[in-house]
Amino acid sequence: MTRTEKITQFFEQLRGKGNPTAQNIYNAMAAAGDITEIMPEILAYCAGMGIDAAAELANLTKAQDTVRQEATLKETAASLAEKSGALAAEADPEKRRELIEGIRRASASLEGAGKKDRIGSWDAYIRECTEYDPEKDFRPALFDGVAFPPGTVSYIGARAKAGKTTAMINLTREAFFSGRKTLFITLEMSRRQLLTKLVLCVAFVITGETPDKQEELRGRGSFNRREQTGQTPQKDYYALLHGKPLPQYGGEEVFRTAVSKAQDIVKQAYGKTFLIYAGRGAGFQEITAAREYYGGPGSLVLIDYIQRMPSADENSRDDYTRVKKISDGVLNAAVRTNTIIISGAQFNRTVTRDSQGNEIIETTSFRESGDLEQDAHNILGIGRLAGKGNRYIKMFAGREEMIEDNAYRLDFDGVYSYMTVKEKIKAPEEAKHYPPKKKKEEVPEPIPEEGKKWSEVFQDKGGGNHEKS
Repeated sequence: MTRTEKITQFFEQLRGKGNPTAQNIYNAMAAAGDITEIMPEILAYCAGMGIDAAAELANLTKAQDTVRQEATLKETAASLAEKSGALAAEADPEKRRELIEGIRRASASLEGAGKKDRIGSWDAYIRECTEYDPEKDFRPALFDGVAFPPGTVSYIGARAKAGKTTAMINLTREAFFSGRKTLFITLEMSRRQLLTKLVLCVAFVITGETPDKQEELRGRGSFNRREQTGQTPQKDYYALLHGKPLPQYGGEEVFRTAVSKAQDIVKQAYGKTFLIYAGRGAGFQEITAAREYYGGPGSLVLIDYIQRMPSADENSRDDYTRVKKISDGVLNAAVRTNTIIISGAQFNRTVTRDSQGNEIIETTSFRESGDLEQDAHNILGIGRLAGKGNRYIKMFAGREEMIEDNAYRLDFDGVYSYMTVKEKIKAPEEAKHYPPKKKKEEVPEPIPEEGKKWSEVFQDKGGGNHEKS
């Protein structure tokens, strides 16, 4: 059956079942045959119906794998028996050697039946290439269109409160605006905090179509207003939710309208193409299972942030090894599920600045990184520029694109959790100091002793047989 036929067959089995049970889902999947390629549709349906089908899916997938393994074993065993019989009847030494080699290969494949194919074939390679479409890579404007392909992990580093979460909120906004399914795994903030930040971010972005209105919002969130009144857009937002009047200040009507539209946009996406998973207190395996259950091929998974992930191995004593094993596990999950994973990462607290006061960031800034750059497809960092609220993003390395040391000033408005690329700049760096060159010591010209010729002087100094005329 084709993919479309399998989907049709699956839903045909559920016809007339207004509130299907997990068992109904199980039966429908069994009727559809090999459901591997339609698994994302099945998971989305289950999530929409509020059905926890994880156990049934696991059982069915295991059963299908067992059937395939048994079929492989039977075929290989039959081939082995046929070759063994031919060997007993063959007298030609050359043909016997060929049969023995065939039996050896069949025996080796019998031992490896059911295990992951780690060699593959040329046909498999071509199939993988035709199934991969670079046009479907995630290319956020926040990172100047750099590609994040499925099956990869990338890291965004920053110091505390420098913009890691803000960056991922804006990646979320870009993803669900483009229809890409997104799972945000938060290990620090609550779901309430994140959704509030996202609504304010979307409200700010949609007013960008009318720059004057966006400037009114900027004024409402300005430092001067906070200093004078103690009011912020977040406080305004909660006042609206409680039915209270907004404090009088410029941009009140624009704020009301933009927030109302933003709430509708986020509400329509949440639970469908966008989910937040509150991961604090969950174990590594639980988070991994959630990522695989709620994600799917081509979906975007954001983790805030890697150092807060629970340990993948309780025996990991030091932070470096612990983070390294977590990163290994995250990368394996990305490859296995063909998802795009982007995680925040904490920089160390030691800050180095250039002569203008701009923060200098390097790959060495990653705290207890566990060699994150070894696992990363793209690795980026957010730093502070001199002046209040100024930020820049630096791209350290990319596996497929020449992005090394590209840096961009950001249009950053922290009170609205807004961040996007503004202009390309030269990344701040330490001034290079070169030691002054030593002056070449001048050697005075020798003066011949009384009675000596110039040629004799040069011979004494190893200068060859020369005469000065």
